[in-house]
Amino acid sequence: MASIGTQNISFSGLKAAYVAGGGSTANNNLKDGETDTEVKLSYFYSSEFTDDSSIGAQGIISVSDFKNKTFGSSSEGNVYSTSDFNFNDDFSGEGGNTDRLYPVLSPTSSTSTSSSKYARLFNTNVDYSYPCILLCPQSGDPTIETTDDAEVWIKMQLNSPYHYQVGIIHKQGESSWSDLASDANILRYRHTTYKDRIALHTYGYVTHAGHDVESSTKTDELMNTTITNETTTSNYHNRIGTTAGSSDGNTLSSTYYYLQSDVDFYQSKTHTSSDYYIGMKLNYYEITLTGTVSSSSSTISNIQLDGSQLTSTDNVYTGMYLSSTESGFPDDAMVQSITYYTSTSLVMGNELTGTGTKNHDGSSGTITFKALGQRLEFQYAIHHAGGAAVPKNIGPNHIILPRKYQSGDSNLDIDSWAFFVGDSSSHWVNTATFSIQTSNPSLYPDITSDFLEISNRFISATSWSDYTGAYDVSETEIGLSGSYRLYIGIKITSSVTYYNDICIAGVQVLNSSNSIKETWIFNTTSGDNWETHDEQLSGSSTTGFPISPYTASGKSYTGISTSSGVDKFSYASSTSSYYTGAAGGISGDTGTFTVGNGKISQVGSANYLYREASGSTAYSGVVMQSPAITLASGDKIRVAHLMVGPSNYQMNADDSLYLGAYADNSGS
Repeated sequence: MASIGTQNISFSGLKAAYVAGGGSTANNNLKDGETDTEVKLSYFYSSEFTDDSSIGAQGIISVSDFKNKTFGSSSEGNVYSTSDFNFNDDFSGEGGNTDRLYPVLSPTSSTSTSSSKYARLFNTNVDYSYPCILLCPQSGDPTIETTDDAEVWIKMQLNSPYHYQVGIIHKQGESSWSDLASDANILRYRHTTYKDRIALHTYGYVTHAGHDVESSTKTDELMNTTITNETTTSNYHNRIGTTAGSSDGNTLSSTYYYLQSDVDFYQSKTHTSSDYYIGMKLNYYEITLTGTVSSSSSTISNIQLDGSQLTSTDNVYTGMYLSSTESGFPDDAMVQSITYYTSTSLVMGNELTGTGTKNHDGSSGTITFKALGQRLEFQYAIHHAGGAAVPKNIGPNHIILPRKYQSGDSNLDIDSWAFFVGDSSSHWVNTATFSIQTSNPSLYPDITSDFLEISNRFISATSWSDYTGAYDVSETEIGLSGSYRLYIGIKITSSVTYYNDICIAGVQVLNSSNSIKETWIFNTTSGDNWETHDEQLSGSSTTGFPISPYTASGKSYTGISTSSGVDKFSYASSTSSYYTGAAGGISGDTGTFTVGNGKISQVGSANYLYREASGSTAYSGVVMQSPAITLASGDKIRVAHLMVGPSNYQMNADDSLYLGAYADNSGS
């Protein structure tokens, strides 16, 4: 946060101080995170300061109103990033120098230390079934307050039987976190499904259903498949004493898991010896709104933020808590559902039961109220040679942490939380390494350091002739700015015969607003200006393209023709082979490519690009390059492709079609 000071106060300085304070109460034009955009004094109506004072919602604003102030609410908490976190030996359920779970000097060391980015779980000196260890965002203190923001990323290096837990737990009335760690039960004998925690079990499920009623047609962001056993009104929201995070003991029914009985949905991603990253992200929101309500009604309509209709991007979520100083506003109210149309409205529910409605018992009219709460997200990122890339949601879209928990017959306030990792196998044979990262994964894959695999799927051919189905379209968002060339590579991963022919019908670049910047459709043999390198690139069975984008940028390239070969890309309009290829490319009039499987229809006799696989060397690759193109952060690269073959000769959909980019130096 930045104090405004007492002199030389400027509009730009006020804007910079507001941005530094992370303000969210004043005009939307102040929320762009920029310090050099247009600013007016009237924008600061309703802004708050850390000393509990504020600017009014209307009237005259004086520069003196800002002197010696700091933007931000007095209720704002701390902000912790993954670089702040460490493991500490005081907060392990089975720690110490010779026990089972403790901080170590390095990911490969077994030497204990008091505090470290690394912790290891061993299968020796076993005293407790399910030891867990807390993460400390402050030196020697695991505390995350109920108004704090926090984000931590952990590299998971797991061994069989791959049963582990990672999540968040509340203090449960213990006088200190050390007391919780040494409790006879909590971090020693409780596995993932106890109600005192909200957790991801690496078998493949999350123990909270979230707050959004879902459709059975919803596609999961991480798995790219349709979910089953979706969240409904029968299991959504916090239910004190029933759902995860709301009790000081007892186990949770799978009815209240995300996806309920489908407990292995994420298993291919998390139940593995391959390295991956799990992120836990907390954001506290407290947003002042206005709306219209009728007496004895549970609906608030015409909801506005700073004089404009509330939208789905304004960080108000189902499950958040509602409060107001207006007479007759209900206690223990939360956002049961919210509807965004021309006029935004919400229904008030009961935060204790998660069901039913709460009615406003005051006078009808316009009221001022707040929506608040801590949003938890679990995220997942793969591991590759360049590190972690492209975080994706795993589990519910969001979880609003409960404010209360049930202890005996009482509902008590939750005073703080802590992140944890640990064992969730009763076999006492689990070993693992947990490494807290020094920075968050990039929002975009680094396609300049390593090629990125982009194929959507393998399609099992059912006909002896060329495949006639629609093309799949992949999408890769990038964080590059400047002049670049794109590189596409194909790697042989099945039998070195015609079964391995992969077809590419077109490539498209869009900006962050989905406006087309460039389209290359390979339906003819002229005008696209892509070029191919004429050499097989030796590779291996290890996942990954044989060379880097940097190496690709230094290769020589020539024009692409219909002359086929194992060492280059070529044009074709069919393959004349069984169980493989495509019967044609796509139309030159194709507009914006639609992302997904089977999205762009084939056009018979139209060309596409492919690499001849028959007679090639196993695991070898070929590469082609695009003309130079100016890219910007947030651009999207879409590739229309087909990977078709017989079911008994399947290409590897995680190791066959690759995308890279490298800065264009042709003009330097």
